[in-house]
Amino acid sequence: MGQSSSREEIETNYTENLTSLELERLQMVLGIKDGLESLSLKQMIKNLEVHLNQHQLTDYTMEIVHALDKKCRIAPKWSPDKHLMSEVAKITHGSLADTAEFVSEISKSIAEGSVRSNFVKLCGDVIQCLSAHVENTTIGVSHLSIETFVKKVIPNNIELSNTEDVIKVFEGSPVLSEIFQYTLKLLVYGKESVQHGKPDEISYIPVLIPSLEIPPRVNLQEDSTILYMPDIMYLNSQLPIENQAKWRFLYSSSVHGESFSRLSNQILGQGPVLILIRDEGGSVFGGFISTNLTFSSKFQGNERSFVFSTAPKLEVYYSTGYNDHYVYFNTGQETIPNGLGMGGQHSYFGWWLSTEFGKGHSKGKKCTTYGSPQLSTSEDFKIDKLEAWAVGNKPQLEDESQENQSIIDKNPDAVAILRIAGKERHSEGLRESEVASSMPETTELHIAHDPME
Repeated sequence: MGQSSSREEIETNYTENLTSLELERLQMVLGIKDGLESLSLKQMIKNLEVHLNQHQLTDYTMEIVHALDKKCRIAPKWSPDKHLMSEVAKITHGSLADTAEFVSEISKSIAEGSVRSNFVKLCGDVIQCLSAHVENTTIGVSHLSIETFVKKVIPNNIELSNTEDVIKVFEGSPVLSEIFQYTLKLLVYGKESVQHGKPDEISYIPVLIPSLEIPPRVNLQEDSTILYMPDIMYLNSQLPIENQAKWRFLYSSSVHGESFSRLSNQILGQGPVLILIRDEGGSVFGGFISTNLTFSSKFQGNERSFVFSTAPKLEVYYSTGYNDHYVYFNTGQETIPNGLGMGGQHSYFGWWLSTEFGKGHSKGKKCTTYGSPQLSTSEDFKIDKLEAWAVGNKPQLEDESQENQSIIDKNPDAVAILRIAGKERHSEGLRESEVASSMPETTELHIAHDPME
């Protein structure tokens, strides 16, 4: 009797984890109405199946329904509605072990294929579901992106034959357990129940899928972006929490044209950014730049920056602490490199983009700054597509008096063009000095040094 009471208390606690909105939504999905006679378990299961089938996840839907039905029939000591609601609350609001147990049961119950292959298929189904429910549908899902994601989060030496194996996978990659629980919440309770990025707030709660801010005038078609949903979810999970809520589209070579000056203008002063590169060999890689970018002859950034690859494999490489060569960004210089790079050293960057748009390199057996291997298909590569996203809110700059700004200050695109052309902004020196100068407004064009040469 004591055991029964303890179990009922646990069940009740799971239901109490639901918000009032989720509880109301779940009752509506199951067909439970206050003051009316309770429905049979069979009828509520059927209502849940009809609701889940709206998402067109046939195999996944049926196994969710069968697993819940089985759980409620094994221990029919409580009213069907209370027990079923409790089991649903357990898989959507329970612990990592609760989610692992449920996913393991589903993987083992599918008749066709091995448990591991069924688990992989479930990953694809839930990711496809999430992709279909994000507000911006231009970011899709490819078989390659799911494959690289699964290879990253599921070690080959784990068979996934039991709950303990699934727990190991979830503990090694918490983003995967979040994906399953997030999807179940989305399917059962609707969009209102899941944590989305709030556009105008800094979020200190981990966010699985950021809100994607794309200007209305930008026609970002699925074939013009490098990103796929599994890439977004994995990379977002690696970002600092305060940068996870929102991604702001800045630049795409397919949209803005192949221009280093345009890229520079789009990423300057935007706060932390993600740079994504796809070379002509099909490799996709890039980096997270954790600080506000400025032109400088010195390395910048901090230890929160990292480099990564998403194809042919999904991997993130963090700071080794060996040096502070996190990011280099400069143009218009004679004796030092001109371009954008991360890690390593001049002429041997972890990855490098030349101001002569289209050329780059990823050199060295192992980058000293990030410990990354060669990220591109070949050491010297040509760009197929280039993309930039700011993450988090745009930094608020200190108010500057308009009368103290020159026309150059008000046009950052002109600044980028002048820097790349090798011209100097002499008005900067004039503002800093009280002494009048007869310095000419422009200088002769320099021949810029490029480490690719």
